[in-house]
Amino acid sequence: MTTPDEPKMVRESDLLAVKVGLTKELDGLKSQLESALQKADTHYQELLGERASKEAVQTQLGELQGIHTQLEETKTQLEALKSKSVQDSERLLTLHRQMLVTTYGIGKELVEGKSQQELASLEEALKIVGPRKGSGIDTGASSGGTAIPLTPRDKITAGLAKKFNI
Repeated sequence: MTTPDEPKMVRESDLLAVKVGLTKELDGLKSQLESALQKADTHYQELLGERASKEAVQTQLGELQGIHTQLEETKTQLEALKSKSVQDSERLLTLHRQMLVTTYGIGKELVEGKSQQELASLEEALKIVGPRKGSGIDTGASSGGTAIPLTPRDKITAGLAKKFNI
């Protein structure tokens, strides 16, 4: 028997058995830790990828919002320019009509309601005839009145009036 002052002795085989058991347990825990770290690392990499994707999407969204604002401004400008274009076209048509009436001495009723193409055709025909001369030519008729003979211009004007239903 041993006395209380005497150290207790453990057999070496028992110590080796405990050491082998603890080593196996430690190896098992290490493999579990490595497996958990691999899973955590995989999840961490996925998280980093998702954050990068989110930041890229937010950047693109910011760019798209800027483009959307520019698009809206451009649409507004386009509508304003379309409106101005229509007004300018109408003004040009009115000026063309006035020029034909003034230059060639034709009646306003002849050019009213005509399109730009019709006015251009009429102008080409009137260029051939030339500007209208004064009326009331004295032909020396015996009736004492003045007779106005039909000039080529008058004939063309009458023909155009028929063509354009005036």
